Amino acid sequence: MNELKFYSARDPKGVQGFRTIQTTDSIHPYMKAWWPAGHIIRYEHTFVNLIYNFIEAIAKDKMLTPNFVDGLWCQEVLEAVDRSIEEGRWVSLNKR
Repeated sequence: MNELKFYSARDPKGVQGFRTIQTTDSIHPYMKAWWPAGHIIRYEHTFVNLIYNFIEAIAKDKMLTPNFVDGLWCQEVLEAVDRSIEEGRWVSLNKR
């Protein structure tokens, strides 16, 4: 939970591949509120981060993302994938 596997096609061909990023360093946005670098956060702490985002969005009158519209778009993509498989062709989506 405290690691990301990252792959970038922009890396030079000879060194492309997945690399592990530790997300417990103080440079990461949520870690300023947690323990010193290298100490892990656990599953329950992610809910604290979620509530923080929610309250901050209300306080700053900003739209929280992802939101319902993002979820709807994701569902439309998934349904297009299903149609594409069934029909054996590319399926276009309406642009947003």
